[in-house]
Amino acid sequence: MSLSCRLALGALAVAACHAPSAAPSAPVPSAPAPVEVTTVAFTVTVNPERVLPALAWIPSTPTDRRLPVVALSHGWGATKEHGAYLAQRVAAAGYVVVAVDHLNDSQATAFVRPLDVTALLDLIADPARGPRELTARVDLERVAVYGHSFGGLTALALGGARVSPNPQWTAHCADGPALDCPAPPPGAFPTLAFADRRVDLVIAAAPAGYFQMGDDGVAAITTPTLILAAGADTVTPLATHVAPLAAHLQPRHALVTLTDATHMTFADVCGAATPPDEVAAQCAGTGPLPIAAAHALIGELVVAELDHTFADGPALDAAALAAAHAVAIQ
Repeated sequence: MSLSCRLALGALAVAACHAPSAAPSAPVPSAPAPVEVTTVAFTVTVNPERVLPALAWIPSTPTDRRLPVVALSHGWGATKEHGAYLAQRVAAAGYVVVAVDHLNDSQATAFVRPLDVTALLDLIADPARGPRELTARVDLERVAVYGHSFGGLTALALGGARVSPNPQWTAHCADGPALDCPAPPPGAFPTLAFADRRVDLVIAAAPAGYFQMGDDGVAAITTPTLILAAGADTVTPLATHVAPLAAHLQPRHALVTLTDATHMTFADVCGAATPPDEVAAQCAGTGPLPIAAAHALIGELVVAELDHTFADGPALDAAALAAAHAVAIQ
């Protein structure tokens, strides 16, 4: 049995944990009829020195009920627009999606990011301060956080992960120079905790942060968690960064790996003048995983998990969704 099969236990169980080859065992939910999505630009003040551009995607048609909220956290050095493809899909499914630019992004400021998202949620919960288009429509009793790469670390921290000097970080950096090194010595700083009690679901795509959290810091996560991994990831490789993280998550979690995805498959970067080399073929529609198919599947996986959590939808059937989009998973 694969690692992802062993992890797929409980309410988030993945129905099949291999590259899809057989017909789906259950009906696959189709994408909704096109729903117009409106964007709202605003700013979030974390403190007087940190004022962040923010953007919301909301269904244009008013409803007689408040909508669940999905906060997006982008990767290191990226922008909120790098999740636009996903925000559009999620908003079209009946959610309010919000994101900020984590300005002055660096390893040194990694743990300012969860405070950015908490400030964002605080703002849209406050009719006296937040944009009325949002405060009048959001349900802060139903909140998810989706993050890519460094944003995955942000999402996991908001779900309860703790950061501190730890043996896994020390051992990792002893192997040689790496992006998340050097490791701090024991006692270099107190344990950092950023859990936001409003967060009901964490979705982390190609997440960074395992070594900063360590096994004990990961085990502190109490929020249901879905990990989306990339089988061809060289930035946060599945074997060394993502699988150990998933192995120490507590019950009600799942790991789904897009076999041919790279780290940047989860970002909306094909419109750049020069897309990163690792996704150039995907952006061109060649190779084993065209970006359009990858993004369509990522959107379906995220919406299915949101619907399961917030709308009593069926449990996530990742294998059926992957088969429908002809994308290999494991």
